[in-house]
Amino acid sequence: MLLAAVASGLHRLLAGRGDPVEGLELRVSVPVGAPGGARNAGGSTPMVLPLPVGDLGPVDRLARISATTRAAKAGRDRGYQGLLASPLLPTTLLRLAVAWLARHGGSRVNLYVINVPGPPQPLWLRGGRLDTAVPIAPLVAGVPLAVAALSYAGELVVSIQVDGAVDDLDVLADGVSEGLDQLISRERSRERVPAG
Repeated sequence: MLLAAVASGLHRLLAGRGDPVEGLELRVSVPVGAPGGARNAGGSTPMVLPLPVGDLGPVDRLARISATTRAAKAGRDRGYQGLLASPLLPTTLLRLAVAWLARHGGSRVNLYVINVPGPPQPLWLRGGRLDTAVPIAPLVAGVPLAVAALSYAGELVVSIQVDGAVDDLDVLADGVSEGLDQLISRERSRERVPAG
């Protein structure tokens, strides 16, 4: 749902600038857990997916993203060789791979999106309740946009980081918010309809 909302926000941003958006797909990097049964060395592995930002309604956009994501995960699981799951992979090689992605990833990726489930109950520190948790997705050189979402104690907080080239952040943020609202409203209305 988050990817569809981000795509809606990007559609609003680019269309508002007068950029052509018909059929446009941007490349988004999202962390995805290791396939079942594999050891997830050092966190989630990234997957690069096409993000449809063209003229689509929220339902069609969500359906396309869901189908693409399912197909990509299935293909990855079938072709997974277990390299990162191997206890023989030296930490130095893993660090070099991450450094390479940081330097060269920008030529292949337009944005990063991460969605982290946080604790469902409030956290406390020395008697004080943590009211809100705000996620921060760091920008990588050559990638002008990073979106992070974190659920915490029944609240979802989405943050957007941009580089200096994006000066109309409010348009993007409003589009993401509206996209989320539309999709959540649709889900709630579907839950209220009795099965028959």
